[in-house]
Amino acid sequence: MLGLFWERWEAWVVSLITATIWYYFKISFPQDPSGLLGASATLAAVFAGFLGVAQGLILTMKDSEAYKILKENNLLSRLFSYLRSGISSSVFLAVLSVVGFFW
Repeated sequence: MLGLFWERWEAWVVSLITATIWYYFKISFPQDPSGLLGASATLAAVFAGFLGVAQGLILTMKDSEAYKILKENNLLSRLFSYLRSGISSSVFLAVLSVVGFFW
């Protein structure tokens, strides 16, 4: 059970620790962040696309044994929840990066 708990919250914990370290040590942001923002938007778009394709591929495997096992163990909804969360976060990062260009 601890594995599923950690699986759900590890990205948030690591993000919070990273943001705290960045704030505590007053690490400076680049003077011209356009390269960083552009790379972040591109990477986020690639992640969103990859996760969307992965979700589509999983849906096409309805006749496979792995799909049936996930469904029997009620893990399919959790898997799709993780994929939706990843896609939403990636799209949010891409939008935030584009907005950063104009801020």
